[in-house]
Amino acid sequence: MSLRAVSDIKTIEKDRPDDLFMSCISFEERCINVVNHLSESYTARRSLIIRYLAENEVGLRKKHQGIICHNLSPRIENKQSINPEFFDKYNPYSFWYFLEDWFKDFDSVERITIDITTFTKSYLLILLKFLHKRYPKATLRVLYTKGIYPENESLTWGVKDITILPYFGKSRLEKKNSILVLLLGYEDDRAYSIWEFIDPIKTVAIIADPPTYLGAERPSKKFNEAILAHPDTIKDKVSAMDPLETKNKLSELYNNNKKDEDLSFFIAPLGTKMQVVGVHLFFEEEFEFNVGVPIAQIIYAYPAKYNEKKYTLDYEKDKVWEFYIRPKEK
Repeated sequence: MSLRAVSDIKTIEKDRPDDLFMSCISFEERCINVVNHLSESYTARRSLIIRYLAENEVGLRKKHQGIICHNLSPRIENKQSINPEFFDKYNPYSFWYFLEDWFKDFDSVERITIDITTFTKSYLLILLKFLHKRYPKATLRVLYTKGIYPENESLTWGVKDITILPYFGKSRLEKKNSILVLLLGYEDDRAYSIWEFIDPIKTVAIIADPPTYLGAERPSKKFNEAILAHPDTIKDKVSAMDPLETKNKLSELYNNNKKDEDLSFFIAPLGTKMQVVGVHLFFEEEFEFNVGVPIAQIIYAYPAKYNEKKYTLDYEKDKVWEFYIRPKEK
């Protein structure tokens, strides 16, 4: 499970098509970067393309959809599967039910490529959990395009709702005696609202370091200054890009505190998408998804509005980052 940069994306196994290629259409131009780097020899049996419903389309989603579908057309055996599926980004329950129905006739799926670049963090966690549960022996390849963000602009504004992410916690929220692990990003309203809502006895605030690019950590420190400056906040760091660092840090924090049976352990994934992959690896390692309810829970804040015009200033056009989640050996 090593991270590497690639510029020519081939199939997971030589001379064998991937069973599935997945991507998400966004208002961000970087959502087209992965398909632009697919090798001429790349093939997949089916694709699943996600597109979120939006009040203000401004033409970008439609434009990017056209590029993605055009580039995938010669590479996907089932042409019908290139048509995008539309979802409400605030309703991950519906996504899980859709996945159950969509995959019900596919018993043998072994090679899955996922462009995680513009999935929402909630949908990405739901997707990874579902695939791990449905296809525990499958190899998952994660592809990601780095974005470059403004230093003085938050990515989202306000908070629409705060909830336990479906399938990642108890049905009843118990905030008493809580530890809150905040993987911090560029969304101060969401982080502060979760922090106030949980009112933890201990807060661990994690900054991405090394960052995705030089200076990328500065806005995170600035936007989350109130949390970081609080005398009871424990400050920590993990890599923005290495999911294993996130997984190991969460395992360390969890195992150091799980002896207290009355403790509630909350994780708020507000950092990078690769850190979210690390959150998935933590749950995969610490808990059996098929049995019981984990003590650790993911607390999630849905933003009220996205700062679409200044969400991504630029992105790495010359490369894509690749990370493999391989099946566990029995």
